[in-house]
Amino acid sequence: MQLLTLTFWKNVWAWSKINWKFLVGFALPCIVLYFFNQRKAQNILRKGIELRKKQLDVTQRAADLESAGIKKNAAEFVNRVEEVTTRHEEALRKLDSDNQAQHEKLGGSDVTHITEAIADRFGLDNGDKNE
Repeated sequence: MQLLTLTFWKNVWAWSKINWKFLVGFALPCIVLYFFNQRKAQNILRKGIELRKKQLDVTQRAADLESAGIKKNAAEFVNRVEEVTTRHEEALRKLDSDNQAQHEKLGGSDVTHITEAIADRFGLDNGDKNE
């Protein structure tokens, strides 16, 4: 086993003496490029992290603006519904009072009297009166 190991290292040394230019010309630039690329990779990673943080900030601001808009629209909707409900109730009260006034004008709560007043006003024959 030692013989194989010793023979292997002797052959490696012999090959290295003959091909040292290949080793220096190929291996050294590979090692240098590896370290430069590590630095570039770290820079790229750092810039990627910064970009991700900016994207998260933009997403958070968009979510905050959307939430604020929804709250504002909900409050405005509630105010408008209350306003419309108030106007509707006022209109109903006015209609009720107008109906009551018309009812009083026609003779109060007596249905026969109201029927006679309507028949007289529009020139109709009152069929209830004949019976």
